[in-house]
Amino acid sequence: MSFAFKIALIFGYINFFIIFLECLYSFYKKDKLYSLWGTIGNVCNGLIMRFISGKFVAFHLVYFTLWYAYLGYGQKNTGPIGFIYCLLLVDFIYYLFHRMHHSFSFLWMFHAVHHGDDKLNLSTAYRISWIEQFYLSIFFTPVVLIGFNPFDVITAFYLLSIYQFLCHSSYLKFPKYFDLVLVTPHNHSIHHDREIHHQNSNFGGVFSIWDRLFNTYTAHIDTFTPGIKGYHQDNFIKMETDPIVRYFRRSPSQVKDFPSK
Repeated sequence: MSFAFKIALIFGYINFFIIFLECLYSFYKKDKLYSLWGTIGNVCNGLIMRFISGKFVAFHLVYFTLWYAYLGYGQKNTGPIGFIYCLLLVDFIYYLFHRMHHSFSFLWMFHAVHHGDDKLNLSTAYRISWIEQFYLSIFFTPVVLIGFNPFDVITAFYLLSIYQFLCHSSYLKFPKYFDLVLVTPHNHSIHHDREIHHQNSNFGGVFSIWDRLFNTYTAHIDTFTPGIKGYHQDNFIKMETDPIVRYFRRSPSQVKDFPSK
């Protein structure tokens, strides 16, 4: 197991402590960036998500390794430069993965969990569909098929996840020129605005170049209101089930102001 992979796994749990610190700072500032029940719901949801994803790390690794061995790549070591290429490709696949979840209603019913938070803070990063954890590896299989080491693929994805976590902070500020290449808390916040055309932009995980290349980049909005219009849910069970129920009912009274994609 690589050192970077171990650090990525450990940092996934340190994140909860960082959420606690940001939450304390928010209550100190009285800026209402956090709500009590919303934070509790997000953290409970995140703990379950971490448990599920932790169990599936071994599954994803075995799945990728079987493909890797079947194609005869052996123990090929990509090295630092190769890992950068791997990260770029993983980030591009994440861009496609993310964009598809906003384009197809049967995927949006899972991803809507993340956008249902009417606040934007570090705890929002852990408001993620549990079901997504079961099929993540399918989307990232092409990276292994090309020949990248399974450990590098999973490490790259975990590093992407850590970076995305930080991009949900409203306190973290990057220099404006970072937006030219990277996803930042500024341009990622636009993606969390409740206006659907804003949500349908800025899909990148680490790099903003994919959004610029495929014309899905939004640089600025005049006002920012996170969440989904007409929807609010802090219960960590219902935040997972509501979008699925609404998808299968899909009557006007059930999906009013709820993006159906």
